[in-house]
Amino acid sequence: GDPSRNIPPCASCHRPGSGGPIETPILAEQVQEYVVLQLRMYASGERRNDVYGRMRVIASKLTASEIDGLARYYRAGFR
Repeated sequence: GDPSRNIPPCASCHRPGSGGPIETPILAEQVQEYVVLQLRMYASGERRNDVYGRMRVIASKLTASEIDGLARYYRAGFR
């Protein structure tokens, strides 16, 4: 996360037992290409199944490099 850009940590909703706002997928060990695609789709507004638009707002603030880095991080199984 980056508080200065109002971006919460992914793990605040996307880790086991996080108690996110709704049932959210666990990101650890997700396929890298899938995570990249979904974040890009949220950022563009093409994917709109997020309650209250939270993922669209968050993803739109991420750079392409940050999206790639997050996908690599979670593919490696980090939580």
